[in-house]
Amino acid sequence: LYTVKHHFEKIEVTTKHKEAVRELFQLRKSRLFEIVKMRGWLWWPSHFPAVHHIAVTDGKIYMIPYKKKQGKVQLYVFDIKGKLLRRVATPLTKENMFALHPMCIKNGKIYQLSENEEDEVWELSVHHIAKLPDISE
Repeated sequence: LYTVKHHFEKIEVTTKHKEAVRELFQLRKSRLFEIVKMRGWLWWPSHFPAVHHIAVTDGKIYMIPYKKKQGKVQLYVFDIKGKLLRRVATPLTKENMFALHPMCIKNGKIYQLSENEEDEVWELSVHHIAKLPDISE
C-alpha cells in the first residue's frame, strides 16, 4: 500500500554473535549446528536485517530494529502511510541474544510473556506505548 522510508542502522554480525549461536545450539544439546557446519550449509551474513520485529495493528506500523539505544529495545511507531510518529524505549525482554520473548501489540499496549526462571513461571507484562519514554536521535 505505502512505503516506509526510514534508515535503520545496520548491526554487524560479530564473532560474539557467532559464538552465541554456537552456545545456543550447545545449550539445547543439538548436533544440528555441527551437521550444518560440517556440510558447508552455514553462512554468516555481514549484518543483521534492519528490522527484528514488525506488527501492524490499530492503523499503525510498529517496528523493532536490532539496534538497541540507551540499553533498551527501540520501538518505532509509524502511521499506515509510513510517517514516523514516535520512537520509544521499551522494557521488552529477550529470550536470548537473537529472540524476544513472545509479545504482541494491540490497542496501544505491548503485551509480553517473560520466563521467570527463578520461580519457574511465565509472567505477563503490559506496557502502555504512550507512557514509554521517547528516544531522541
